Amino acid sequence: MNDYLLGIDIGGTGIKAGLFDAEGTLLGIGLRDNQIISRDPGLAEFSPSYIWENIISVIDDCSTQAGIKKEYISSIGFSATCPAVVAMDINGNPLRDIIMNFDSRSSSQVEHVLEDVGSGYIFEITGNRLLSGAISASSILWIKENEPEIYRNTHCFGHITTYILYRLTNRFVLDHTQASFTGLFRTREGFVWDDTLITKYGLDINKLPDLLPPGKSAGKITVEAAAVTGLSMDICIAPGAADTVCSALGMGIMEPGRVFVSSGTSEVLSGVLACPDFEKRFLNRTYLENKWIYHAAISTSGAAISWLKKIFGSEDLKKGEKFYSYISRLASESEAGSGGIYFLPYLQGERSPWWDSDARGVFAGISLSTSTGDIFRSVLEGIGFALKQNLEIAEQLTGHSYKELFFTGGGSRNDIWLQIKSDITGKVLKVMEFKETAILGAAVLGGLCAGIYCDCADIVEKIEKDRYHRIEPDMEKHKKYIRFAEGFRSLYLALKPEFKKMRNQNQTYK
Repeated sequence: MNDYLLGIDIGGTGIKAGLFDAEGTLLGIGLRDNQIISRDPGLAEFSPSYIWENIISVIDDCSTQAGIKKEYISSIGFSATCPAVVAMDINGNPLRDIIMNFDSRSSSQVEHVLEDVGSGYIFEITGNRLLSGAISASSILWIKENEPEIYRNTHCFGHITTYILYRLTNRFVLDHTQASFTGLFRTREGFVWDDTLITKYGLDINKLPDLLPPGKSAGKITVEAAAVTGLSMDICIAPGAADTVCSALGMGIMEPGRVFVSSGTSEVLSGVLACPDFEKRFLNRTYLENKWIYHAAISTSGAAISWLKKIFGSEDLKKGEKFYSYISRLASESEAGSGGIYFLPYLQGERSPWWDSDARGVFAGISLSTSTGDIFRSVLEGIGFALKQNLEIAEQLTGHSYKELFFTGGGSRNDIWLQIKSDITGKVLKVMEFKETAILGAAVLGGLCAGIYCDCADIVEKIEKDRYHRIEPDMEKHKKYIRFAEGFRSLYLALKPEFKKMRNQNQTYK
């Protein structure tokens, strides 16, 4: 019998599943939408209400599209946006909405921890700096201080996969790659919860899930879960990994020397490290087989495009074209430099390189001559400038001057947007034709758990998909963008003190 591998990616804007064979061929796919909730400035949540039902639906869709019975699926693995904090009772029921990774409500909790514990100590243990939302300890501390009854009633604080895995296995578990972003985990060595750090935070280690490597078994499926999902009682269930880790695996990137960009709600530049020599301006986590991976994360890149659609979306109805085509058409009519406009794409704070949860989106340089196309292009250029400054730090970290960047994810579908990034960075972009690298990576982690693959080298040999198209930079535009990039950086630095003042003035939540 053939081996069929199921991969599921849980993101803030949607849940996607793919059914693959052992060679990584996509046989069927399913998709359901999620909705980000932002009731107040700084808040970013999504509801757990329909997640389990959507998981069941996308499994059905994959099976139907592939023409393969669900009981024939050998394994399942998960990819997830990270962190996405879930507070669960003893029966695995969520007690509140899920707090996303670019939620910035916990700024004051972060400030207090840094005063009491010290940023150097935290970085030495966890490999990461503490930032509101981006490191889940901050969100747990916010719940403890502002929703004490929920904190008391919480049996387990996990991430979104912890919730789904409990529904499947009745076990609270979290993989090492996601644990790296809790601020409570020994990322450099040991790969366990750090008792001392947890005590210093004033948190309870007994409220944390069990830890597992990404390709190990998360447990046996329960009779109830098998009945509801239609999956076999013999299916192998892997905890999976964070979405960018799954994308790296799905692209076959296992060794240092190549960098890739996963372009979605956030835009993340990543590379593999042979040892834990971490850069403080990046996010860092465990990878596979005694390696680590760094991420330079732009928090709201794709989310900024979605925001544009919310503000200008009625225009595409008038013109009878899709909104993303509308953005591209008008942006291409504007010259490089967007008519003198800068856009800071910090709609919900920023992670790399600033680690500033108070930062906010800014348009600067608007005049009476500004066109809609200038506005659109400035947003695309702002994301490109943010990518450029992270890439320069990555080159300093690794000692490599990268000539090319590999691109994957939903944001890599538009060549006009990609051309702007190529022109700004001056790099060749190799855009993967196969876009579903996150669900492929999740699926092969399930296959690793099931023994379908021996190790990561075996995975890469069997599934590597080296099909891409190239986008070459326009070096004349690149020369112009070098000057504009410095203005982009200077604008943020000039406004940084004002962002904190604005947060204190406008804060409407506790």
